[in-house]
Amino acid sequence: MIYGGLDRIATMDQGKVHVRPVGVIQCATAIGLDVLDTWDAMVATALRDMAAYRALYVPHGNIHGHMSVAGNRLIAELIADRVRALASD
Repeated sequence: MIYGGLDRIATMDQGKVHVRPVGVIQCATAIGLDVLDTWDAMVATALRDMAAYRALYVPHGNIHGHMSVAGNRLIAELIADRVRALASD
C-alpha cells in the first residue's frame, strides 16, 4: 500500500495518525495477497524530519503527489526488506 503525498502532507504536518485504507488491505489479505503497508514508514519519516518526508514526493506548487526518486528508493527498500524477510522464513 503506497500513499500519495496529496492527501497526506497535512496529516503528517499535524502529527496525526490517519485511518489507513483498511478495506483494501483486508480485501487483499482475504484473497491471499501479501500486503506491504508503507504507512508506518511514512509516519516515521514525517515525525523524524518533515523536509525528508516532503522530499519523498514531487512538489507541484503546494501539492505533493507522485513519488520522487527518494520516495521510490524508500518503497524499493521496504519491498527488498519484505522479500528478504519472506525468504528467511
